[in-house]
Amino acid sequence: MIDDEPPLRCPLCSFGFVEDYLVPMPLDGSRFRMCEECDAVWEDGEDVEAASAQNLLWYLQDRGLQPWLEDVQRA
Repeated sequence: MIDDEPPLRCPLCSFGFVEDYLVPMPLDGSRFRMCEECDAVWEDGEDVEAASAQNLLWYLQDRGLQPWLEDVQRA
C-alpha cells in the first residue's frame, strides 16, 4: 500500500484493514496483503476481492513454510 492511500477495509470480513506483509528472507521473501482481523490473504499484485481471498495458513503451507504468524512481518 502506498502511504497516502486510505486504509483498505477487508472485503471478506468487513472488520479489519488490509495491510502489506512479507515473509522475511531466508524463508522465501514473498510479499502479500493480509487482513489484520480475519487473516485473509491476497498475493502481491492481486485485486483485493472476497472471491480471491486465501487463508493465511494454507498460503504459507503452499510455499512449504510452517504456518506461524511469527514468520511474517508488516512490510
